[in-house]
Parts: sequence; C-alpha cells; structure tokens
Amino acid sequence: MASPSSAAKHSLQVRRTFPVAREKMFAMWSQPEHLEQWMGRVDPRNVVKYHKFDFCVGGGHLFENRTADGIVFLNRGEYLGIKPPEKIEFTWAWQQLDATGKKLAELDGTVVTVECFARGSSTEVVLTHEQFTDPDMRDRHNVGWGLCFDRLSEHIADVQENPNASLRALDPKASLEIRRVFRAPRQKVYDAWTQLEHLQHWMCRDVPTHDVKYLELDVKTGGRYAIQVKTPEGVTYLGKGTFQEVKPPEKLVFTWGWMRSPEDPKEPLEKNETVVTVLLADRGTSTEMVFTHTHFVHAKELEDTQKGWGGCFDVLDQYFEKRK
Repeated sequence: MASPSSAAKHSLQVRRTFPVAREKMFAMWSQPEHLEQWMGRVDPRNVVKYHKFDFCVGGGHLFENRTADGIVFLNRGEYLGIKPPEKIEFTWAWQQLDATGKKLAELDGTVVTVECFARGSSTEVVLTHEQFTDPDMRDRHNVGWGLCFDRLSEHIADVQENPNASLRALDPKASLEIRRVFRAPRQKVYDAWTQLEHLQHWMCRDVPTHDVKYLELDVKTGGRYAIQVKTPEGVTYLGKGTFQEVKPPEKLVFTWGWMRSPEDPKEPLEKNETVVTVLLADRGTSTEMVFTHTHFVHAKELEDTQKGWGGCFDVLDQYFEKRK
C-alpha cells in the first residue's frame, strides 16, 4: 500500500483568451477590486470579500466566498512567484463551512500558476493547478475554474463598458505618509489615538455634519475596532480593523478598511485591508507623528484617504489647542 507521501499527484490546465491587453489582464489577478468580482464566483450570486491581500513574494491572501445558501469557503494562499505582467504562482487552500461555522470539507497543498501571453490586443491565460491527491477534487476544480473564467469575461466586459472603472495596473504597495508636530506631550497624543474619550472628538470628524460613533474599541495586539459614520444624505460608512502592534506611547499598527451602505460603484473604498502605522517621537513639550498608510490598490482611494486624514489631523490639532 502506498503511503500518503507517495500518493499520485494530479493536475489540471485551463486555457482562455480574453479581449484585453496583458497588463490589464494582470491587474485582474493582482487587485482585489477586480478579484472580488470573479474569483471563486462559480455562481454569480456568490459574494466574495478579501480580508487580506499582500501581493508580493512571501505575502498572502485570505478571502471569503459566501454562497446564496449560507455556505462559506475561506480561501488562503501564499505568493510563491510574481513576474508582472507575465506570471503569478501561489498556493491554494480552502475550508468549507456551513452556516453555523462547522467545517464540511477542506483542501490544502495545491499550487496554482497563471501565465499571461500577449495575443495582439488580447491575452491568452494559461492556468495550471497542481498537487491534487484526489482526482475527483481535481475534476471539480477544473469545472470551477472554467466557471470563474466565465465570470471574469463578464467582468471585463462590464469594465470596458463603464468609463468610470479602471483596468490600469497599479502599484500594489502604493502608500502615503503624513508628518505632523502636535503641541502636546507624547503620552497625550498616544491617548488621543487609543482612548474613546479623545477619539470621539477628532477621528473621522473632518466633516462637521457627519455623525460618528465607535461600535467597538479594544486597543491591544489582536484587538479590534469598528467605527460608524453617518452622513446627512443617509449614507452609512463602517470602518473596522485589527490592532497588529500596540507599543505605548510610541507605536500603533492596525488594519483599516471601509464599507458603504448603500454601495456606490463610482466610489472606490478600501475593501481590502490597508495598514496604518503611527509612530510618535518626543520633541520637548511637543510630539512628532509619522503616519503611514499602505497597501492601497486604487489611486483614488489613496487620494481621498490622504485628504481625509489631513482633515482629521487638523481637527486633532485644534482639539489639543482647546485643551491647553
């Protein structure tokens, strides 16, 4: 009898040509705003959301694929090789959960390679999926990838018809940096970032008419926060994330993402988790803040976010002045 390590390995290959240039096709595989429209959506009713996306060698992804009947697939992987705009290689694993969170099935240990070949104004995509130990699972994925590519074709057609959408390849590490000196001791600036009694006076208050409320705040490594912003027009924004590093009174690192209700396709939001780092340095009776916000995938997200943070920091500066 063969041992598990010596079990036969099975693979599949899917080829499809899409009417889009190779650089734009590569963007379809490297930007969550596009991936959420087709990846894993074997049924158009499925809802896909990326919870993690770090598009670099050694980085990884985690996305949730929820079906119409409540079944959830949690898919994870690590990027093994990236060569824009030609090739991407990543591991592929998932768990299938029922509506109560009970695990129904799982897959691990497979590898996907995506190659993009220029064919005039079109691109031929060759997807190879290897290291299956079960031929039935291989065959199910063969069908699944074909359906995903059907969704990809539809998404490309939608984007090409919509002049407000963009297929341009962006830097997946796009970031912003803001430096400010506040006339307050470092501990007070740190408290302003971590204590509700202070946060509620400046965070997301760059627009005075917005109604801002924290729904959750647990400032510790692994802790979470959630902030709700309502506009006079009836739009609700929900921002939430996780604290990755908490080092009083010097440093904070946390993820950052937004959802909008009702949704507006013309307003790009950080559906993927971006990352905020706040560094605070003593400057006598003042504090220098070096603020960085990284991992944007859409240029307008970065521009709007930079404007928003600048407005918030103006309010924070005024808050310190009033408390002197």
